[in-house]
Amino acid sequence: MTALGPRGLGAFAAAVALLVASASGLPAVLPGAFLAGLLLTWMLGRAGRRVVAVLLGVLGAAMAGAGVAAALPGAEASASPWAAWAYAALGLAAVAASVWLAANPGERRHAVSPARAEVADTLASWKAMDAGLDPTDDRHEQELP
Repeated sequence: MTALGPRGLGAFAAAVALLVASASGLPAVLPGAFLAGLLLTWMLGRAGRRVVAVLLGVLGAAMAGAGVAAALPGAEASASPWAAWAYAALGLAAVAASVWLAANPGERRHAVSPARAEVADTLASWKAMDAGLDPTDDRHEQELP
């Protein structure tokens, strides 16, 4: 599972579940919501990714439950039993990816470089750029206007 990563496994599970799901109703919406949540994790920090991972785990559990409910005898036969069990298995894969993502949310993504954080005066930075200098480069610090 390390080759795919949690987002890759979850995206694969949700994409295949979209193909397996019935044409309408909640089972068709859950994989799309899961994919949207995975996309959201790329924009969030560590705490946000953990919160979204827990919510994605709930969505995966709902997918697994919907698949099992559709496969039980007496259920409305909108899809073949193998498709319902495949949908349930993909829901479990989505839960596994969510647990993995919650346990390993990753590093902080947008670290500020120390040189860029030191540039305080924006007017001086613009003047340095007009002069052809890089205001974030420490070598030119004494040359800034």
